[in-house]
Amino acid sequence: MWQDRSKNFYIIVSAAIILIVAAFVYFAFFLYKERSAPETPLSGFLTLTLRPRVENATTSVYFYNLKDKKFTFLNDKNSLNINAHGLPSGDAVTSSSFFAAAGTPDENVFQLYQVDMKNNFMKKQITSSRTFLKRHPELSPDGQKIAFMAKQKLDNNATSTSMDDWSVYVTDLNGNEKLLGPGAYPQWSPDSRKLLFLRSEGLYLYNLEKEIGAKVWGMADGRAVLRMNIDVSRDGSHLAWSVPNNHQVILAKISSWEPFNLGEQKTIDEVFAFWPVFSPKGEYLAAITGDEEGIGVAKPWVTIYNTETLESQKVLDLNYFSVNAMTLTDWGILN
Repeated sequence: MWQDRSKNFYIIVSAAIILIVAAFVYFAFFLYKERSAPETPLSGFLTLTLRPRVENATTSVYFYNLKDKKFTFLNDKNSLNINAHGLPSGDAVTSSSFFAAAGTPDENVFQLYQVDMKNNFMKKQITSSRTFLKRHPELSPDGQKIAFMAKQKLDNNATSTSMDDWSVYVTDLNGNEKLLGPGAYPQWSPDSRKLLFLRSEGLYLYNLEKEIGAKVWGMADGRAVLRMNIDVSRDGSHLAWSVPNNHQVILAKISSWEPFNLGEQKTIDEVFAFWPVFSPKGEYLAAITGDEEGIGVAKPWVTIYNTETLESQKVLDLNYFSVNAMTLTDWGILN
């Protein structure tokens, strides 16, 4: 009898232990699931420049609404790279084909336009210069200046991937351009007084008031190339730098703009990514990702990362579009 009681006791204890362990695993799973869930649902809209992979298709601007998942086309085949950098006013800038007096487009000369995104995308021409291939305009936070990249002269290397073949410019809203020097992908400081951009030797900061610049982050191995991209969060507190050669995206905290200092850094690893763009509040980062294929990308998607946890989710399949004419330029929101 004593042995039977002892046997029953051990059975009861074992069952209790199993139940305790199961309960612990159950609650731990849901606690992890709750903590890993997005803090807020995705909102706003992504702005992309795309060209469908069909014959005689043109490159133009598309919008993807993250809330209702609607994909719309801007019926303006001449607009590229619309960027408002999250300004709630609805003011944005775009580079567009420039038409000569005869009504034919000049393929090498693009002009910058101010866009009213709250008024049927009405455009007002800003520049009228012969600066070639104006690209990737960035409207300053105060809405008074536009930074962009372009070529000083045309050559047989119009699609070169070298940073040295491109230059950074600034213009006011009256079209008065100023050349700052070689570089690409300019990004504004929160006070609209400085510009951060890429050069072959690394990251470069230019002070518009003092008219001086300096390298602030050098390349550890090799030189920066044109398929690298950068973005700065709207509050100027974080930097994203996609480095497809190393299959990573660098996220760095900007602890100070003057003097310029970078703080904590983290990396999104094992990802072939281009065109990083912060959400308006900086809690997410969107990028075009895919499989490496030569110097391009195959099976492209728009992927969104939580900048704290680095958790990701694919939100938009871009396989219908040509990878040779594909950029993600903005994550906007209109009040």
